[in-house]
Amino acid sequence: MQDFWKCNVKWVGSGKLFVTNSVLIFIRSGIIGHTTKVFGLNEIIDLSLFGKSMSVVTTPCSPSQTLFKKFEGGEEGLTNCLKTIKRIFFGVNENGVLHSAVESGDFSKVRQTLDYRVQALEDINRNGHSPLSLACENNNYKMVTLLLEYYSKNPKLVNINQTIPQSGHVLHVACRLPKIDDKILCSLLDFPGIDVSAKISYDDSTPLHYFCAYNHSFSCQEIGKQFFLHGASPNAQTRNGETPLHKALFNTPVRFLMVRMLIHHGASAAIPGGSRGDTPIHYAVRLRRPDLVLELLATGVDMSITNDIEETVLYTAMKEAAMEPDPKIRDIIKLLQNVCNFFRNIQTP
Repeated sequence: MQDFWKCNVKWVGSGKLFVTNSVLIFIRSGIIGHTTKVFGLNEIIDLSLFGKSMSVVTTPCSPSQTLFKKFEGGEEGLTNCLKTIKRIFFGVNENGVLHSAVESGDFSKVRQTLDYRVQALEDINRNGHSPLSLACENNNYKMVTLLLEYYSKNPKLVNINQTIPQSGHVLHVACRLPKIDDKILCSLLDFPGIDVSAKISYDDSTPLHYFCAYNHSFSCQEIGKQFFLHGASPNAQTRNGETPLHKALFNTPVRFLMVRMLIHHGASAAIPGGSRGDTPIHYAVRLRRPDLVLELLATGVDMSITNDIEETVLYTAMKEAAMEPDPKIRDIIKLLQNVCNFFRNIQTP
């Protein structure tokens, strides 16, 4: 803070300093309520927290004239002051006071800020993070636990299910982090009222889609169980039709575990999705994974089902073999032919 106070600014009157990402405003005590409504300001820095008393030269006529009108040092002094305040309060990534405290792991500052204004939990920085999602990004379990305590104590003032256009629900953020601490995900999933079916605005992915696509934990089956205990659908579809099962097939480190978990909880292997309307079995064939094809066949999928370009699963396998034959694709073709023959025989009178 010290370089700011070296500006030698003289202020007049008493009130509070309101800081947003783009403007610094001082409002005199008598008109704070009215002015904040007019300007829609959402972050208040009470300078008494920092042991300083500040005010600014303003005109007393109307709230619209409470912006800086006069500043010692001229325009250059004002510009330097604004830059310094912006850096102090928002950091290089435009973080607010709470975001900065969360990022630096300053638990004392986090408590101080939230005790003063718990609604800071819903502030969003320029990178699209709430303080809670930032704590998840930093993989800081203790910080996540502290922030969840404040959500739990103030359900009427802050919403755990806040959705941010850029990054979605906090579960979206947590689930797309491959190495996130299992305890963080479990804490979020166990939080009362958490919305496990929240959709991200640009493609309708749910947190379960992200979990199946990105999470690398070998405990993924146990964590995944919690999604379904709280009402997640194993067959929820994105805007292009993909289900969590489609996504899980590309999660290389744990895809077999994910696929088994999803099937156990009712995932269908026959839902078309993606640019060609492929079912998850079509995906497994193209990945040349006989083990996954076998798992998906065990769900009882109809072998005659086609994608948008009228390819059955067997036709897709034969096309793959023609392009680049290898033992795995031959095993898949043999497996699929055996299944087709089995159903043909039981249907013959």
